[in-house]
Amino acid sequence: MTNQEQFYEKLSAEYDAFVDRLKAKTPDEILAAAYEKVCKDEILIIFENSEYSEDNYAALLRIEKPLDAFYREWLDTDATDMEAIRDCVVSTVKRETGVELNAETAEKAYDAAAWRDLADREESDVSGDYTLEERIAAEIVAKSESAAQVINGEVNYGDWVIVKPDEHYGCLVGQVTAIDKLGTDEHDTGNENDDIHINFIALEYSETTKAELLEALDGLYPDAARFDDIPLDDVIMAPDSLISLVGLDFESIDKLSASYKAAREFGNRVLSEHFNGLETQLIERVEQNYADFNQSLLSLSKWDVIEKAAVIHAYSDAESYLTAYHNFSDDELRFYTQFVNPLEVVVDAWHKRNIDLEDMSGTMDFVYEQRDTHLAVYPLINDKPEPEKPQEQLKTAPAKEKSAFDKALNRGREKSEAYKAQKAQEPAADKKKHEERG
Repeated sequence: MTNQEQFYEKLSAEYDAFVDRLKAKTPDEILAAAYEKVCKDEILIIFENSEYSEDNYAALLRIEKPLDAFYREWLDTDATDMEAIRDCVVSTVKRETGVELNAETAEKAYDAAAWRDLADREESDVSGDYTLEERIAAEIVAKSESAAQVINGEVNYGDWVIVKPDEHYGCLVGQVTAIDKLGTDEHDTGNENDDIHINFIALEYSETTKAELLEALDGLYPDAARFDDIPLDDVIMAPDSLISLVGLDFESIDKLSASYKAAREFGNRVLSEHFNGLETQLIERVEQNYADFNQSLLSLSKWDVIEKAAVIHAYSDAESYLTAYHNFSDDELRFYTQFVNPLEVVVDAWHKRNIDLEDMSGTMDFVYEQRDTHLAVYPLINDKPEPEKPQEQLKTAPAKEKSAFDKALNRGREKSEAYKAQKAQEPAADKKKHEERG
């Protein structure tokens, strides 16, 4: 990393830390610090637009907190002219390090100030009710509280975005100028999420790109004869139509605005990578949900597992369908990846439908309509032969339970047999009695 890169990274980190501290303050405290922010923004712009020698940057690196040092020097002059501010930087470096910064600074090929926060580049609002400092103070508060979730991440005030290629305003590159949170008084559209205000003319488009965009926007503005006739400085967009460009360097952002074809290719590539990644993430989560469910069954008794047969079946069906068969739309992927347990969400709905009587009736109708198929596929009772009983089992088999009539009949037979036996014994008894008398 060069001395220039190290210094700019150090300066940027100091600036970011300053803004983070502002976010934690009250609106009144932020308002009081707004002037300091404007000054430090200008200092940062100086180093974005200028290049010094490596020796100069080595000297700059020796200053512990360069942004604060330059700001304190600026307070003594209270100057707002950029050249005067640049002189403050030069004098601070000479005092702190003894090194004279190169007076001839080379301007970069592009104007970095053009892609910075819009409010930072505005002149003081002498005709309005608020000064530049007051507007910036309000915007710092808005930026710390009004982040919005777009397709591939989060955006704040001042961030760059590009519109999905298949949307209205597709492939336009713009900067977030306001975020109206859902449920607030400022939110006055039919969007089901936050309203994001975009300035689509924050960058200068080439004439070729203007012609391409004018043709692409013909359906929205059929009466526009020129691209400049289309009001693009404050367009309200839904978050799910925007792709965040946070993290992309300005040179790349500028190239996207300069070529409609490049913007379309970039948008499609980001969407493909993002949603493919979401689908992989969702499937992996569903598989883990299913593994966790099966693990939970191990602690149950056999009877409890039997009782959960319908739920187990529903989990198996849903896991198989979600991971192998369903073709997820982009909206579905966004929806299901919000859940810790998307499998449970689907299973509950599927299980509920399975136990609904109307659905069960429909299922039974289907089975009957396909009766020939079911009769051929499933085992039938009449097709199953009776098992042969072993001989010994016939000998020892217990008697069948007799009916009340059979029991009464047997008792009668038993009495009759007893009576016959008694009669048969009577002659012998009489003969014995006669011999005893004689």
